[in-house]
Amino acid sequence: MTPPPRMLVAFLALALAGCSLVREVEPDPAAIPAGPLEALGGEPTGPLIELGSGRTFGIGWRYSIYESDEGWCTQLETVSVSSSSCGTLIPLDSVFGGIGFSGPSDGPAPVEGIVSPEIAEVWIETSTGARFETTLMSLAEAGLDDKAFVGFGPANDPIISVTALDADGNLLGTFEAPRTGT
Repeated sequence: MTPPPRMLVAFLALALAGCSLVREVEPDPAAIPAGPLEALGGEPTGPLIELGSGRTFGIGWRYSIYESDEGWCTQLETVSVSSSSCGTLIPLDSVFGGIGFSGPSDGPAPVEGIVSPEIAEVWIETSTGARFETTLMSLAEAGLDDKAFVGFGPANDPIISVTALDADGNLLGTFEAPRTGT
């Protein structure tokens, strides 16, 4: 015996009501992360402070800092990757402290870190000799004299060094990027 068409339609409607097509949407890499800051490193002992955000080579990012049970933590977020590092920010008598490099990448490669207060510019140099300025941010809101920086090297052009200059353009320090496979 064949069910009446109305009953069949009602049955199909009920059966399909529990199913839905879900299309996974790729996040927009240019989107700047938003929403409340969440600590990725040590347990916070103070407020999470957003130092800056921007868009570089089509990658949206935001950078934050907070004091934790493991020292000061810095945090770089994009829509697809987040990283955090905790510890001492600047060793005494040093220009650079807490530099983080990304390894070889098909996309833009981030580099971030902390520099001493007299630094006015931080540049990234790549294997082709290209130079890219980073975004420099004050740590005053966190009660610190130092500065943070965030930059990106272009896709498929490894970062070889980071240089720091004073307000007169004098080179104060160079930090060589860690070498990865040959």
